[in-house]
Amino acid sequence: MFQDKYVFAQLTSFLNRSKFNRIVTKYDGDKYVKHFTCWNQLLALMFGQPSNRESLRDLIVALEAHHSKCYHLGMGKNVSKPSLARANQDRDYHIFEEYAYYPVSEARQKCANHIFKLGGNVYAFDSTTIDLCLSVFWCAKFRKKKGGIKVHTLYDVETQIPAFFHITEASVHDSKVMIEIPYEPSPYYISDRGYNNFKMLYKIHQYHFEQFESIPYLLNSCHYIPISCQEIGRFAQHVVFSSSVCLDVKPICSANFLHNGKSTDCPFSELKKKHGNDTASFQ
Repeated sequence: MFQDKYVFAQLTSFLNRSKFNRIVTKYDGDKYVKHFTCWNQLLALMFGQPSNRESLRDLIVALEAHHSKCYHLGMGKNVSKPSLARANQDRDYHIFEEYAYYPVSEARQKCANHIFKLGGNVYAFDSTTIDLCLSVFWCAKFRKKKGGIKVHTLYDVETQIPAFFHITEASVHDSKVMIEIPYEPSPYYISDRGYNNFKMLYKIHQYHFEQFESIPYLLNSCHYIPISCQEIGRFAQHVVFSSSVCLDVKPICSANFLHNGKSTDCPFSELKKKHGNDTASFQ
């Protein structure tokens, strides 16, 4: 009779256990813990994803059905509902968040493919709203009789892998999450009009770095001047659907603005206050 590890145990064997242990030690996750460790908690939560569990109770029912196999799956001898619920409530979520970004960064390095050849990574930042039942998720109040959360995702266009996630209440405006992005020295960030907040962009420029490359869709009163174009390959056509033009944009807070044919170096807010809603372009 053939005997080997279960499929779930074979999948989890690819996880870097030593990296996870260092993160747990960093946040004292297993301090005063005797039985149900952070590693057991991680595997129990991961088991609910491929088995399509919809709630904590549903997950516990599935684990109890395989009670004799829990030890060989890496979850310990027993996983009870109070233990898992208490661990989810009391343990620091930064343990699992930091460890989740580790395989994401490893996958991005493996899938690195410089399609646009712009000298930096190309990111697309957007959000999606997930509706929730307000009677169950009372803390995620969105409207009077509706609940919801908003997932903000920074998507690496070239590797097609999300590089950053941030979850807020659905009532939080998109532009307020821009400050949470882990910015890099010389990337290109693409966003829609929901992130058209020049005051926030100027603040990000001051606190993070001096050379900030951003390509937001502006209001109707502004437009960009195309500087250089680049052909998009066959692979990139599956990523960029509606445009084959790349714009090189200088930092917003130190851009050269053109108004009525004259160049000026003033910030956008002062330019708009000075000239009203007249058309202004920067290159």
